Amino acid sequence: MCGLFADDVVLSYPDSPDRGHDAFCAQMKKLFEDPARRYTYAEPDIEEILVDGDLGAVKLIWTLTVADPSGKVLDTVVEDGVDVFQRQADGSWKIRVSHAFTRG
Repeated sequence: MCGLFADDVVLSYPDSPDRGHDAFCAQMKKLFEDPARRYTYAEPDIEEILVDGDLGAVKLIWTLTVADPSGKVLDTVVEDGVDVFQRQADGSWKIRVSHAFTRG
């Protein structure tokens, strides 16, 4: 998952301080290692893509499902988001800025 993000990414989420690559990846690693819960992201629902040169913006919806080890769904989190991609020196595209808006 962390390979999606540029080394100098800025991730912004409601009610949380902005995070960089290392802090975000450490948080996700800890979260996904929890044996009492399984976290699964569905393929994002991409609503719009804009590209201009080496920058691209994607408006999308992320859906995260949280289940217990038996598969019983405990929670579903839906986030609207905007990710700004930047072409890297090797030609790949990585997220440079990610901003999510959790739905109520």
